[in-house]
Amino acid sequence: MQNLMTSRPFLEKLRLPATMLDQIRAEKARRATEAQLAAVRRDAEAVRERCRRLRGFLRESWHVLEPGVPFVDNWHIGAISEHLEAVSAGQILRLQINQPPGTMKSGTSSVAWPAHEWTQRPWLRYLTTSYSFQYAERDSRKHRDLVLSEWYQALWPNVNLVRTAADDFENSARGARRATAFETLTGGRGNRVILDDPMSIAESESEADRTKAVFRFREISTSRVNDPRTDAILVIMHRTHPKDVCGIIDELGLDYVKLVLPMEYEPKTVVYSPYFKDPRTEPGELLFPEFFTPQAVARQKAQLTAHAYATQYQQQPTARDGGMFKPHSFGIIEALPAGLGTPEWVRGWDLAGTEARKSKSAAFTAGLLVGRYPNGLYVIAEARRGQLSSGDAELMITNTAAQDRQWVRANGGGTYTIDLPQDPGQAGKAQIRYLVQTLEGYDVRWSPESGSKEVRADPVASQAEIGNVKLLKGQWNTPFLEEAGAFPNGAYKDQIDALSRAFARLVKSQPADIGLVGPRLLRFDE
Repeated sequence: MQNLMTSRPFLEKLRLPATMLDQIRAEKARRATEAQLAAVRRDAEAVRERCRRLRGFLRESWHVLEPGVPFVDNWHIGAISEHLEAVSAGQILRLQINQPPGTMKSGTSSVAWPAHEWTQRPWLRYLTTSYSFQYAERDSRKHRDLVLSEWYQALWPNVNLVRTAADDFENSARGARRATAFETLTGGRGNRVILDDPMSIAESESEADRTKAVFRFREISTSRVNDPRTDAILVIMHRTHPKDVCGIIDELGLDYVKLVLPMEYEPKTVVYSPYFKDPRTEPGELLFPEFFTPQAVARQKAQLTAHAYATQYQQQPTARDGGMFKPHSFGIIEALPAGLGTPEWVRGWDLAGTEARKSKSAAFTAGLLVGRYPNGLYVIAEARRGQLSSGDAELMITNTAAQDRQWVRANGGGTYTIDLPQDPGQAGKAQIRYLVQTLEGYDVRWSPESGSKEVRADPVASQAEIGNVKLLKGQWNTPFLEEAGAFPNGAYKDQIDALSRAFARLVKSQPADIGLVGPRLLRFDE
């Protein structure tokens, strides 16, 4: 009867004043909270037992931290928790955690963990910082509000706050937390010094700002611990630049235990510690698929530049304009140059391997049409790519060949060659045999890849650096330049691989074991 009388339709029929409706709803919320607290008090020992480990504490306290938001658990939260518990146990004194934005980095490390440590050692002191005071104060306030909550107090009534400012509070056991901006980290000490995103993305782009941040990290933060024998420093961040704080840790070889979690699994990026082994095995497997679904990650990629995704999400930092290719070195032209003679054209391809096509984040099949003029100028006329099945990739290659032939004839003519990579093994030979037969009448070359991607790209990178490689204006320009700027550390390298193959075909002599369709005999070497 009570539920009926306080339901919305019933109250609306009564036409009660809005203030009375608000009072009734508030009373209902109060009674629900009281019932929940009564259940907590009744089962206090069981709840405390579930909170003994940090991951369980985060799960149990989630309704306080994020009311109305369902808790989505995942193995990476356990990995973070185990490393933080190793800090609590004195097994780790220097910890670096790198993971993508939005994957509970700060919520676990800077909010839940300090509150959890206080359930066992309330005297611990924390000095926490971020590049912006706003974010340092935000997480400090969440920690304070959690401790002040009726849920926490019902379970750990001995943790009483005697000073309650959001950025500077203290409990009766002399445990305390002080939050400050990283740029003002000059005073105060703690048993835990937490640097949570000490550098912003904008600061990382400025050499002067990076120098200042590195100075603060090396010469100020290291002296902020109370006891250098037992106290810990934590660097928690997604990567922003090769020479960010974590880059300096690597460069100096500092003794930090590292937990590195890319959004998409890449064996070369994951760093194993004594407390962690990534359960993912296939390239492209997502870190947090129940929350960052494949569709959500695809939307992020579509909006972010290749540089931003590689750096922040894959933890593969690159200088925005400091890799093998400098995007500004590629000139964009409105039309093909006139008066330079007839060019040679090569469509170089990079094919997504069988394993990549099976992964949850498939690699791209990409083809670039590159021309070389008699004076040595190179023009990339077009790039096309797609995350395709084997059959769809083969269809794209054959359709592209027909379109290319028409385009070359309509744009001054010249020779046209298709260059394909051959995967190792019998499957690779069978695929090439099929493609060459499908492309009958075209000049088709193929060869296995040799050397690293960087070695293969170096010759064309040298030409691009001196301004000898131009791009014909098109919608493909921006994705290509983003990938080129991030190479070789970007998430994708397919367009550069295709470019390297086309360039090599244009400048190198024909190897003896390369197949050819057209004026010469087609043969396959077994």
